[in-house]
Amino acid sequence: LSQAEAVQQLVAARTQAAADGALSGLRGEGAPAVAARSARQVCVSILAEVEARLDFEEDLPPLDVLDIVNQINGVELTVRKAIKDAERAVVAHTGAVVALVGRPNVGKSSLLNAWSRSQRAIVTSTPGTTRDIVEAQVEVEGVPVTLLDTAGIRTTVDEVEQIGVKRSEDAARSSDLVVMVIDAQEGWTAGDQEIFEGQLAGRSGAPAVLLVNKTDLVAFDNVSLPPEEILTRFTAVVPASTLKLEGLEELAGVVGLQIAEGGVLAEGAAWAGSQRQGDAL
Repeated sequence: LSQAEAVQQLVAARTQAAADGALSGLRGEGAPAVAARSARQVCVSILAEVEARLDFEEDLPPLDVLDIVNQINGVELTVRKAIKDAERAVVAHTGAVVALVGRPNVGKSSLLNAWSRSQRAIVTSTPGTTRDIVEAQVEVEGVPVTLLDTAGIRTTVDEVEQIGVKRSEDAARSSDLVVMVIDAQEGWTAGDQEIFEGQLAGRSGAPAVLLVNKTDLVAFDNVSLPPEEILTRFTAVVPASTLKLEGLEELAGVVGLQIAEGGVLAEGAAWAGSQRQGDAL
């Protein structure tokens, strides 16, 4: 069954890392499979030791309880790591969704175009140009990522823009990670505060990154950032200039780290696995 799952994952792989993981799973080298074999060997050995003491207690030395406990703890650590690797494998194959949110004209569409090296989104100096969600595909640390360029969130009487704002709010709530973009020239504004309180403050567990755009116009050290109690709610603050393509590598690194919850392992064996295997462990 595990090999059949690996074949399906290989066919559906969207990145080289995911394909490598599927091949490792096909060869039986996936982290869950290796962990299961290792854990089983230790458990069988422990069981044999215990049963031997029950049958031949007088002929054998006393059972080393501390050693048995240490072995069991080692099995637990091995299985927990394998489960985490299986979760990463699921992300490697299914991908992650990153929503770009912020006020109008802070550079969300420019960020999507620059990051995806395409012209997917229309960019103008007119606030509210983006009315609907625009998607682009990128690869971050071997993980396929769908970027969502959302409409600028603000209060408006325009009915069409209101629909776009509503979709932006829905995207922020349902995404795996949010990149909130602010304008370095204006710094943290009341509008940014409103977006944070409405879309990010209530997100539990889902990470958010603050991107300070247009640092080619204002030095980052001179930017008015949010108060410390808000700043600490972001996992990282990244200065960038989408016009000059600065800060994009740093942003990709931060996003990749957050998606992996501590670091993605690109080796094939670490990627191999499935949700079923993780649940079985």
